[in-house]
Amino acid sequence: MKYYKVENVKDFLKNLMDEKIVEALILPLKSYTEEAYNPFLIKDKSLIDKSEPFTFCKGINTAREVSKLTFKGALPFKTGIVLKPCELRAFRELIKLNQINPENLVTICCDCNGFEDREICEMCVDFVPDYADVKILSLGLEGYYIETDLELQLEENSGNLENIEKEILKILDEKRKNRDKKLSEIKSNLKDLLKNCISCHNCMRVCPICFCQECFFDSPALKNDSVTYLMRASRKNGLDFPENKLLFHLGRMNHMSVSCVNCGVCEEVCPAQIPVSQIFVAAGDELKKLFNYQPGKSLEDKIPFTCYQHDELHDFEKEYK
Repeated sequence: MKYYKVENVKDFLKNLMDEKIVEALILPLKSYTEEAYNPFLIKDKSLIDKSEPFTFCKGINTAREVSKLTFKGALPFKTGIVLKPCELRAFRELIKLNQINPENLVTICCDCNGFEDREICEMCVDFVPDYADVKILSLGLEGYYIETDLELQLEENSGNLENIEKEILKILDEKRKNRDKKLSEIKSNLKDLLKNCISCHNCMRVCPICFCQECFFDSPALKNDSVTYLMRASRKNGLDFPENKLLFHLGRMNHMSVSCVNCGVCEEVCPAQIPVSQIFVAAGDELKKLFNYQPGKSLEDKIPFTCYQHDELHDFEKEYK
């Protein structure tokens, strides 16, 4: 592993293109309306000056957009993808789910202390970029340090990296306290938190892990004729609309909570302001402990629902009566 010190990340990204390590980049640029940042695929390095590599794109996890780019095959040229740690985890999880072809992709990931507009960031404990091809380290440091195995035409400089460990431990301690407090509140108030759901399914549409071409909850299977609705209303002494709200969230949890990377985009796009991501953290934490699984870490670790074992989980079995 080699270390390089750089003063300006944008100049470093240009250098990657100059050295032909990548021919294109995917990174946040202002959208055409100039109102928000979106992931842009660029080959013109002059556009890097207009980018904000470390900002977030509201309601978008870049890994989901990369899955669309590579859905029909690998990109034909080396492309660097600038990601936050949560997006990197989603990227790696989607590789395991065969939703991203990683050929010709170079991951560039920065450490991240979160964003004010994302409440989930206050409880994120995975803010250091693991497994990226290029790590950009800055927490507790002066300037930026690049950690990579790639051969760069830069002078190696490991500098004084001791401060980064101290800063990480300090941030980690604070975030763990926030996480414990938030999760306690979520678990004690779960039913009330979901009651304002309007069944827009926005959370599903932006989630990087929800990749089904047709979701069961949007399928004809849950659409009934008026007679069926009237029969159910009579049987239940009234029928609440929109229906299947709790079933939808339970279905999503069953489908992907063990792979949830806690990026928070679901929460950002919720018009009812439900803390969706925090709810999934509460559910996912228990499942990850149960299966000893961390999403988006090792590519060799199989996602639990893809490697069912007949002889497992006996501690959780209950006799059917």
